[in-house]
Amino acid sequence: MEKLTVKQVLEPLGARLVRGAEDSEFRGVSIDSRSIKEGELFFPFAGQNCDAHQFILGALSNGAAGSIANKEWEAPNNFPPDKFLIVVDDVLQALQSLAGFYQEYLAPPFVIGITGSNGKTTTKDLIASVTKQKYITLKTQGNYNNEIGVPLTLLGLEKQHQVAVIEMGMRGLGEITELAEIIHPNLGVVTNVGETHLELLGSKEKIAQAKGELVAALPPSSPVVLNFDDPYVRDMSKMAQGPVLFYGLEEGAKIRGTNIQSQGEMGMNFTLLMDNQSIQVELPLLGLHNVYNALAAAAVGKVLGLSLEVIKRGLESVELTGMRLEIIDNKQGIKIINDTYNASPASMAAALHILEDLSIRRQGKSVAILGNMYELGAEQERAHQEMGELAARLGINNLVTIGNLAAEIAKGAVRSGMAEEKILICSSNQEALERIPPLSKGDTVLVKGSRGMKMEEIVGSFRD
Repeated sequence: MEKLTVKQVLEPLGARLVRGAEDSEFRGVSIDSRSIKEGELFFPFAGQNCDAHQFILGALSNGAAGSIANKEWEAPNNFPPDKFLIVVDDVLQALQSLAGFYQEYLAPPFVIGITGSNGKTTTKDLIASVTKQKYITLKTQGNYNNEIGVPLTLLGLEKQHQVAVIEMGMRGLGEITELAEIIHPNLGVVTNVGETHLELLGSKEKIAQAKGELVAALPPSSPVVLNFDDPYVRDMSKMAQGPVLFYGLEEGAKIRGTNIQSQGEMGMNFTLLMDNQSIQVELPLLGLHNVYNALAAAAVGKVLGLSLEVIKRGLESVELTGMRLEIIDNKQGIKIINDTYNASPASMAAALHILEDLSIRRQGKSVAILGNMYELGAEQERAHQEMGELAARLGINNLVTIGNLAAEIAKGAVRSGMAEEKILICSSNQEALERIPPLSKGDTVLVKGSRGMKMEEIVGSFRD
């Protein structure tokens, strides 16, 4: 973050300076008093267990230049005289306002907003890998895609950044609109509309409405990149005020992938078609769904004027955020597919197909360790059972389910012909670790479940 003065931010934040001087400076922000860096501005958030206002003095003693505080908080008599204190009506709103002001202050040429039910984070990583071939790029770190993470990402911008690639998550209607008001995107990407958040929104039509808020928020001249093969996303083109660039596998997509072949754990090969030209891409990511994500990144590359060769180089050199289809080979010769960051029906189905592919190539046993998928509402029973039916159809050798919802996966598997003795139903990660039968050299294990299941605990036991 570039250096700012207190005077510069008071009006954008609707704030009041109660301690210190207007010419005081800060560089960077933090919401954690324990890891704050010298000269940063501290934002104290009220959490479930405590109110971080009690850590303001600690943050200042650890090097913070100053702090934000709710107007109800009274500075103690021992508040350091060389520090500043800004009071606001709402700490979260102040963080968001600062981010919006700062983005406009630096005004990077390209601000890319990405949303969708599945693949946002991988698509973000692919887009950033493509754009950084020519432009200095900032991207969302980890999964910082919510009302706190998005402004924190923007406040990491510096003058040299030419592209900001921002992942935008949501849990309800209006949230993408609010995030767009912070980041001011001038290029939008929508990956797909799936069943994630059905519990909160009730239908795929409502989910599409929520994701479509990004398209509606773009300025009139701004392009939008849409998945042609997803009818819900394709229909968003009607809301676009600027150019629409479709990607997909079907005829009608401007950016297309053909001749798709799996190379096992080496990834996917496909031909990228664009502007009556073609190039062969060796994508180091597993699964057909990642071909779609790569096509979205290629479409962004086209918008930014990059050649096919440069786009190819970016796709082939991508580095992913962790716990997403990470392949681990342990000392016993067992291959673990670590896809534990989150789970939806679409991503779990994709992971099961990858498990089947890798286990066939290795000629070993396939084992699926699957946990609960959350936020599916009235569809949760059906969605879990369909995963079991798919596992049985694919010929997965052993199934381990963890959690009350995942037990429905077992029901679906039995109904579709998987032998009950091949299925282990567990209530917790610990129970699963105690009961999973011994694995052998050549076996391939998929571990996947929603974030709340913390199934990386399972992966950790297999690493050695």
